[in-house]
Amino acid sequence: MNMPPTDLLTDFATLFAYNWYRDFPMDGYSRDVGSVSDWNIHTGISVRRVADLLGLFTHFESSNRTDAVLRDNQGSPVLFAEWEWNDPSQIPINEPAKLSDAALQHAPHFCFLFSYVQLGRVEDAQRYILDHWNAKTPLLLSLIEYTGRSTRLFHEMSMFRLENGQWTLLRQQPALAWALPGTRWYTQ
Repeated sequence: MNMPPTDLLTDFATLFAYNWYRDFPMDGYSRDVGSVSDWNIHTGISVRRVADLLGLFTHFESSNRTDAVLRDNQGSPVLFAEWEWNDPSQIPINEPAKLSDAALQHAPHFCFLFSYVQLGRVEDAQRYILDHWNAKTPLLLSLIEYTGRSTRLFHEMSMFRLENGQWTLLRQQPALAWALPGTRWYTQ
């Protein structure tokens, strides 16, 4: 039987999107705002859970202090991941160039960048990231749109694939677990 080829980037995106809601740092009732540390830790846990589901090993702060490197059982890098609280549409960040350099040096299957962007500024963030991406390796980009300044209110999480200089939207979903209709977390 001929099976269709799997796309590890798309599989990772789907699994990450679902794991994003698991053990969410806020509950929508008594605590609906989190600290930068809450979100950084939650992102790392979500990445590690996806790696576990894919049968990969997670190495945090390795290979030139990359937030995470997922490796196969031969020690080869499958993906390099970075997450950044700062909004790339407003503040220069080094993560796109860092991931691009890692991709050029190590040739993983793909790289993953997770960040936050002010509501309506997704295209500005994409332009910034594209300007700092020099690798042929595909990039999975996840952006959470927010409003507010010191206290951010999250809206949508969008996931894009960057390949051959072109962005493709893979999925979009509410960024907050309690905004997802039909789930046990839904509060509307």
